[in-house]
Amino acid sequence: MFLGLRTAVVIPAFNEAPSLGDVVSRARRHGAVLVVDDGSTDRTAAVATSAGAEVLSFGENRGLRAGLAAGYTHARDRGYAYAGRVDADGQHPVDELARLLELVRSDACDVAVGSRFAAGEGYDDERYRLLDEVGDLWKDKVGNNASVSWPAPTSSGGKGNEGVASFVQRIRGAIGYVEYAYAKQNKMAYTLLQNKDGIFVAPNDKTFQSAAAGADWKSVPGMGVVLTNQPGKQSWPITGASFILIHTQQANPAAAKEVLKFFEWSFKNGQQMASDLDYVPMPDPVVSLIRTEWKANIKDASGMSVY
Repeated sequence: MFLGLRTAVVIPAFNEAPSLGDVVSRARRHGAVLVVDDGSTDRTAAVATSAGAEVLSFGENRGLRAGLAAGYTHARDRGYAYAGRVDADGQHPVDELARLLELVRSDACDVAVGSRFAAGEGYDDERYRLLDEVGDLWKDKVGNNASVSWPAPTSSGGKGNEGVASFVQRIRGAIGYVEYAYAKQNKMAYTLLQNKDGIFVAPNDKTFQSAAAGADWKSVPGMGVVLTNQPGKQSWPITGASFILIHTQQANPAAAKEVLKFFEWSFKNGQQMASDLDYVPMPDPVVSLIRTEWKANIKDASGMSVY
């Protein structure tokens, strides 16, 4: 359904030339397209213009919030009655704009928000996983997934740390979840949480490391341990680890050895770098266990350890 030029589709973009042309072409079915070029160094502006979009360009990268604010303000000043937004990377299904805009045009709501995870698929999340573990009411009514079924009809969601932080700052009584480094660097208020041992703890390097140190890493093949709600008086209950996957049987042992040498270097030299970036180094006992797992499980075709 074409909603006419009374509707503007705002697309914030930063170095999105490869995908932007197709996104603009599909977005034009739903209204006039405004691309906010957020200081791109590639052909983003040229691609947008060629595809039929109006382009508003920043001289430098200002971030998503500034791009959206500029786009919506420009649409209002140009007299558009409605505005929709999609990302330039093609991850948002552009044709769903018709459904969202129709909700607003029919006065069913003032703002309609779509989620790519609305079908309940995707990764799960340590914050929901914790609540799913400790409360049957949460498990039954809300659940544990990338997108959950919030009971309040006015629930709002933001994209990424910046989007969530923006909602929390603007909505009275709102509670959000952002990455620790983002919260620390932006001096955001935070709360204490009760951990598995019944102790209320604050989020910081020591409580994250306590959760990692107290986990039974040998209990799961490949050390794929979920760190939510780990035991320990100092453990932060919503902790998550990042993982690197490597084949246990290596067709190219020499290449595998070089990969492991890189991670060995990272463990020896990168711990302080992680701290400087407000990330948390793995505890020494866990690092030692990882090295042991390398030697025991990563082998060549003859069964010999590659490291």
